[in-house]
Amino acid sequence: MRFIPFVLVAVSWATFAQERQLGMTLAEFDKAKAVEIRSGSPKQHFRSHGLSYRQHETPLSFQFNDGVEHKVSFYDITERTDQSTLGQLVVYSSQNRLVTLVLPNETSPKAVKEHFVADLKAKSLTNDGLGICVAFALSQAQPHSRTVLAHPQEFCFPAETFVNLIDGTEKKISGIKAGDEITGIRANRVEKVIVNEGVFSLTRLLVRPNGQAWVSTRNESGLLSLEVTPNHPVLTLLGKKRVEDLREGDWLFVRDAVTGRYLSAELTNIAPAFRTVDKVYHLQTEGGTYEAENIVVLNKH
Repeated sequence: MRFIPFVLVAVSWATFAQERQLGMTLAEFDKAKAVEIRSGSPKQHFRSHGLSYRQHETPLSFQFNDGVEHKVSFYDITERTDQSTLGQLVVYSSQNRLVTLVLPNETSPKAVKEHFVADLKAKSLTNDGLGICVAFALSQAQPHSRTVLAHPQEFCFPAETFVNLIDGTEKKISGIKAGDEITGIRANRVEKVIVNEGVFSLTRLLVRPNGQAWVSTRNESGLLSLEVTPNHPVLTLLGKKRVEDLREGDWLFVRDAVTGRYLSAELTNIAPAFRTVDKVYHLQTEGGTYEAENIVVLNKH
């Protein structure tokens, strides 16, 4: 998998909250959702249904194993060009497909945010690559948590956790070395392997890929299983989340070992304090992501 460099635009809800006291209404959401883009990317600035749209920086560009370029662009949405943002229009393109999403700002009502989440889920299932690209953009825009920075050593996996290598094989994390090439949203090398000794409580996650039968050789339930310390960040449909902040029903991402495609997966069970171990491992990678037991996780920073 090859990743094309991009300039990332800050699209987090937290950023929007600082810019506008009032959030996006359902009527404004519907107006933005009704924007029609027929072919090619929209102009850097345009108006539609009484709202203004202005592009933010350079589009994100990805190329996965399918050899197809996937792009994501973000447009600030305002009522007038001199006003603060109501949210952003997300434009996803791949081959001849164009899909739009409306991302409301942080202060928008819960009902509006729920409309965005429902739309994102539906379109992720029918547009290969959309979910993982948008999720990664959101994860990069989110500020680091104070809790994360306060516990820099608690981002780890037990020794037997399998990590995917770029050659299609897998290796236990305890056997990974600096310089190894591993898979992730961005193909990358391992810069450093961090090993910690002590007493560490692990949380077990069970996930089921959406819309696809999945057979696991390491869990009797047939679900994918991951054991991890509570503070480790994983990639969810809405961006970065610590394991301890996850809820059953959240969507994560898994990598299909056969096709190399990234699939959304529903978190079906969370078991805090599942067991304890005396040694844990973490990877620092060039690309910022890797896969532990086929589940996409993030570097701690």
